[in-house]
Amino acid sequence: MCEVVSEAVSEYVRGMAAGVLRAALSVLIAELDEIIRNPTLSAERKVEKIKALLYGWIVGNKLPIWEVRSEDGLVMMEVKSDESGRNQKI
Repeated sequence: MCEVVSEAVSEYVRGMAAGVLRAALSVLIAELDEIIRNPTLSAERKVEKIKALLYGWIVGNKLPIWEVRSEDGLVMMEVKSDESGRNQKI
């Protein structure tokens, strides 16, 4: 019985975390869209504002930017798996 309850709670928490992530990404996308669609900003100013916005999100959410890099035009991020301990590229 404990295993069933534990599994149900784990699934519920994963679902909540996914919902929070989707909400946070929706906010970020809305902020990016607002900058991009602003006709009064020059292209250079839009780039500056987007860089500042992304930096603010990185710092505010304590994201490990040193683990993110560009490889062959794709953004790669190293993630340590809790189960195996091996690094995975996403």
